Amino acid sequence: MTEQLFINPIMCFYAIKHEFYLKFKEIFNKYCQKCFIISKEIAKGKHKETNGEHLQIIMDMDEKTYKNFNEQVKKEFQLQGQARNGIGRQYGKISKNEIKDLEQACIYTCKDGDIDSNIDSEQIKEWYEQSYQKTKILEIKNLIEYLDSNKREFEYDSMSVIRNIKRRILKYHLEFKYRLPTKNVLETLVRCFIQDTEIYTEYQKLEMLELVYFSELYKNT
Repeated sequence: MTEQLFINPIMCFYAIKHEFYLKFKEIFNKYCQKCFIISKEIAKGKHKETNGEHLQIIMDMDEKTYKNFNEQVKKEFQLQGQARNGIGRQYGKISKNEIKDLEQACIYTCKDGDIDSNIDSEQIKEWYEQSYQKTKILEIKNLIEYLDSNKREFEYDSMSVIRNIKRRILKYHLEFKYRLPTKNVLETLVRCFIQDTEIYTEYQKLEMLELVYFSELYKNT
C-alpha cells in the first residue's frame, strides 16, 4: 500500500521555524500535487538558529520538480546546504533509490506527531503509533509495572476505572518527564495495561476493553 501512495518518494528536511510554516506550505502547494507527510519537529542540539525547529518531509515528487521546489525554498528562507560560519546544514534530501524501507520512512516521519498530510488520518495514526511503540517499548513495560504497583487506586467498581487508569498514565509521563501522549496513544496505553495486568479477572478485562473499543459507551469516561 505504501508503495502505491509514494511512486517517486523523496525524503527531505528544512531548518525553518514553525512560525513560517504557512509561507513554506504556500510554496510547497505549488509543486506537490501528490501524497505527502510534513512533520513539524524540534531537534535537541541541532539547528540552533531555529532553536531546533525544522520540517521533516516525505513526499511523492519527481526529481525535476523537487529541484525547482528546493531552489525556491532555499531562496525564500536563505538556507545553506553545507555547514559554515557556525551554522549547520539547513536542508537535505534522500532520493527514492536511497530509501531502503518506505514503510519505515513513513513511520519515522510521523514520530513526533505534529503532522500535516493529505493521506488518510487512520493511516497516519497507525504510523505514529508504530513509531511510538518502537521507541518507547521499555517505557511501556515500565509503565505497566508502575500502574500494577498502584493497584489500590484501580479497585474495580465502575466505569470510572478507565478514567483513573488514564490519569495515572498521564501522571507517569509528567513524573518521569516523558513526552505526553496524544489521545490515540493514551488509549493504546490503556489497552496495553488492561491486557497485561494481573490485577483484574478476564471478565473484568473484557468489560473494560469493551468500554475502550466502543466509543459510544466510552465517551463519558
